[in-house]
Amino acid sequence: MKTIQTEIEVLLRTLNEANTQYYMGKPTNLSDQEFDSKLKELEKLEVLYPQFKYPNSPTLRVGSDLSNTFAKVLHKIPMLSISNSYNAEELLAFDAQIKGLLETTPNYVAEMKIDGVSLSIHYRDGIFDYAVTRGDGIQGDDVTANAKQILDIPLEIPDKSAHIEIRGEVYMSHIDFKNLNKKLLADDKDPMQNPRNCASGTLKMKNPKDVRYRKLRFYAFSLYGGDHATSHSENLNTLENWSFPVQERLLSKDIEKVSDFCKAWENKRSDLNFDIDGMVVKVDSLLQQQELGNTAKSPKWVTAWKFTAERALSKIISIDIQVGRTGVLTPVANLEAVWLNGTQVKRATLHNFDEIERLDIRLKDQVWIEKGGEIIPKVVEVVKSNDRASIYSPPLECPSCSASLTQKENEIALLCENLLCPDQIQRYLEHFVSRSAMNIDHIGPSLITQLIKKNRVKSPADLYNLTLDSLLALDRMAEKSANNILQAIANSKSNSLEMLLHGLGIKHIGKTAAKNLARKFKTLQKLQTATSEDLESVPDIGYKMAESLLEYFSNGQNILLIDNLIELGICCEYNQPADQSSLLDGALFVITGTLPTLKRNEAQVLIEKNGGKVSTSVSKKTNYLLAGEAAGSKLVKAENLGVQILSEDDFYLLLET
Repeated sequence: MKTIQTEIEVLLRTLNEANTQYYMGKPTNLSDQEFDSKLKELEKLEVLYPQFKYPNSPTLRVGSDLSNTFAKVLHKIPMLSISNSYNAEELLAFDAQIKGLLETTPNYVAEMKIDGVSLSIHYRDGIFDYAVTRGDGIQGDDVTANAKQILDIPLEIPDKSAHIEIRGEVYMSHIDFKNLNKKLLADDKDPMQNPRNCASGTLKMKNPKDVRYRKLRFYAFSLYGGDHATSHSENLNTLENWSFPVQERLLSKDIEKVSDFCKAWENKRSDLNFDIDGMVVKVDSLLQQQELGNTAKSPKWVTAWKFTAERALSKIISIDIQVGRTGVLTPVANLEAVWLNGTQVKRATLHNFDEIERLDIRLKDQVWIEKGGEIIPKVVEVVKSNDRASIYSPPLECPSCSASLTQKENEIALLCENLLCPDQIQRYLEHFVSRSAMNIDHIGPSLITQLIKKNRVKSPADLYNLTLDSLLALDRMAEKSANNILQAIANSKSNSLEMLLHGLGIKHIGKTAAKNLARKFKTLQKLQTATSEDLESVPDIGYKMAESLLEYFSNGQNILLIDNLIELGICCEYNQPADQSSLLDGALFVITGTLPTLKRNEAQVLIEKNGGKVSTSVSKKTNYLLAGEAAGSKLVKAENLGVQILSEDDFYLLLET
């Protein structure tokens, strides 16, 4: 059973990491098809072995693009994800499932799936009121000022209803993306990676004027509120009449015609001036949509036909070895430049040395490359010839510091365990200062490289010993910039404990786990002395995470780093948000069934605002089950485990007392 549990944990970690990176607009190593394949594999294992289903399983959650810079707004209607299909057979299966649930044959609407950023726009009495990103599907970032700079979005609509919500996709055209990169290069700045990332980053820029300059575009794809239509296609017509850009679409009862329409666009997507990564097929009738309903993750009445990744043929010139912040070595292929998905590709990840051996990759080979998740190029196939170079041999020493390499039992990765390795220090410090960790502005990779080369920093603690003179001694450093850096470093000293925990880069401990640990233990000192049992009592902290924490806090060098940070005045306590009470103080809730007045997402907000935590599955760790009508199997399991059952009235009483 241990091997099954390990397999589930590996899948869970891989998928959660890819999910988070995708919704944060960062590169992922998985194509959409690979992601969905692994997700289905995880779902099957969880059905067969429910005892190993974790509360943070990606089968139960939606990814997030939340940032810390913008106010959070709760969606009136959750923005759920869409289930995927990849070929005509899977689309036919979707059609069969729909027809099995409905009494009358449905009409379908097929539209292009733009590779951009979802946005929800709200109108009050016909006037643009506010705009919110998709976020985690329950709440998103308020980007009102920036959304108003998108000229495709009308500031007023003819309908004067009290509230209208319009959803759509923000994107950047190929021409505008190309022109922006030209300007960035001319200003000696790094170019943007791809149009989607650029659109995502632009939508969250601090200055709305910069947003208008970058010329974001918008396509509307749904309408909620008012009294306009009985079908999705009629709503699209209404949006078009209100001057919203709406895509070309097909309305048909014939699933074969819908399939042909999707195939046609897959073949001619390169003709478009913007990126699409698939098609979306929806049941047209709003009444039938309501009848079909939703699962916990996605609506049952819609599916996305995802396109297969585009490929390009190139040649491997050389192979570089990158050393990550945890010492893991990753091989990267340098390629003859080739165009793929609208961008020029010169490098591709090879993941690990086992992958090189599996594909039998050698220098000077011709290789097929594609983009994992439409972002990171990777080698997927070798074109083998009769005249090939010798088999590639992995290094015996770290390319950065020449230390001997190790390989842990049951792990693929080669490791450099020298904590003074320059490349490790570089990646570690980049992580430590990042927005999701200690959030230290004005310190980027190039500045960190200079600081390391000048022997100014070897660990995060050294950042807090930097002086004005030491910064002014660096290349192209003005006094104003140096003072900004010092102020940002000083500001980070008051960060809450979870930011420091994440910044320390403890294996398996991401942002969410760091926050749960901080809320539970309140101080770093209490966390350091916690037992394995104490750690595993925290929501979403499993055996491997607890083991990793115990290993980290027993390491002499790590203890020395923490002592140095404490001496330098870094906050090691959890700073409870001003609007959050400790009434429920870490209590773990599961919500099930239909509550009389509260929606599940509203109940979750109330629980978390009062210091509680919400999980999706009942376990021994669960303190309360908030149960409504048709509670089902979770209620039975909770009763068997002796979990306290709350009705909505009981829940309100708990909050009052």
